[in-house]
Amino acid sequence: MNYQRRTVNELMRLNPIKCDPDISVLDAARLMSDKGVGSILVVQETGALGIVTERDILSKIVATGKRPDEANLASIMTSPLVTVSPNADITVAAKLMVKHNIRRLPVVLEKELVGVVTDSDILGASAHLIASSEDLKNLICLDDDTPGEEMAGYCETCKAFSNRLESIDGRLICEECRE
Repeated sequence: MNYQRRTVNELMRLNPIKCDPDISVLDAARLMSDKGVGSILVVQETGALGIVTERDILSKIVATGKRPDEANLASIMTSPLVTVSPNADITVAAKLMVKHNIRRLPVVLEKELVGVVTDSDILGASAHLIASSEDLKNLICLDDDTPGEEMAGYCETCKAFSNRLESIDGRLICEECRE
């Protein structure tokens, strides 16, 4: 079967909900509820720092008995972010989600957060494309060198924030420290 590949750009949701890391979990949860979204991206002037999902709020606040009005997003966010380019094929995004056990993938273009793509977005777009078990194998086949994978967070060498971290020998290293 011959079909046209689709890119993340075609599926991503534009203008994701963003908040400062110091906002309370309670305020963020209310914003997520008001906007009907399951996650919120934690950002500062330097870029995206992390993501907070409904699961984070349940497991790190509710289940532990913490007060959501006393905890901030920085204390529960998942970081560093695994991101994808809007030009990446949706199979690349799917591989990243499976590899990192995530359901939401921030989309970054030239260090700017431009959207979010979810597992539901990809499944809805690709379910009819899986024509054979070979296609399915190619969709979920994982390797350590997934093209298009970028991570944002703090470099483990210089401790500076970077949107282009790369895993080297199990450590996340920025471009400057790799040189």
